[in-house]
Amino acid sequence: DVANRRLLRDVLETVDATQVIVTHGKDHAKECDRILAIEDGRAVAFGAPNDVAADPATPWLRELFA
Repeated sequence: DVANRRLLRDVLETVDATQVIVTHGKDHAKECDRILAIEDGRAVAFGAPNDVAADPATPWLRELFA
């Protein structure tokens, strides 16, 4: 939910380390530096959120970033 996402973002900004965040939400994904999209157990896209959203590799990604 939005409140917890904001809280998580605030906490993670204080950590100076690589972080792996698993999410199903496009809003949270758009806040990340890079996205590794996994669909049906396969990596289908990797890159900056704007790049992945601009050229979605699968219908699922197209719908996610719509």
